[in-house]
Amino acid sequence: MSSRQRLAVGTMASLLAAILLSCGGGDPACDLPRQEAPDPASELHVLDDSGLRWSSTAPTSGPHRLAVPQGGLQINEVDELDQVAFLEAGGIIIQVRGDTVPDVLADLAAPAVLIAPRSVLSDKVVATAWTWRLRCSTIEIGPLQSFISDRAGTSKGH
Repeated sequence: MSSRQRLAVGTMASLLAAILLSCGGGDPACDLPRQEAPDPASELHVLDDSGLRWSSTAPTSGPHRLAVPQGGLQINEVDELDQVAFLEAGGIIIQVRGDTVPDVLADLAAPAVLIAPRSVLSDKVVATAWTWRLRCSTIEIGPLQSFISDRAGTSKGH
């Protein structure tokens, strides 16, 4: 192998090592967004949620109210009927486990982005769009911003 070839191989090996190290060795903070099958009851407009069940604490579809809530920062938890109505209208919901929303997440609030606390949530942060979900073990703004830009306004509700 010539010195030029050794230099090229060494450079490529160093570059590959740098890329692998920059990606981190642990689990990513956010999984990949996943699309879920629409809930068969997604066409139902209801007034209250008595007797209704959703497949998760942060549903991506299902029965919902006819009226769509406003987006932006919410200081209280948002019930599932309002969540699904907001998603069907093309909105994005980001919920964070706890009683309050950290400022870094509050900054993402917008008319089409509803941010709210959730006392019981399986992950630290869950972002939802119509039939889409992104789960994060920590607050990571980059993946949440990408989810918002990729999914906002893309609802195919009834």
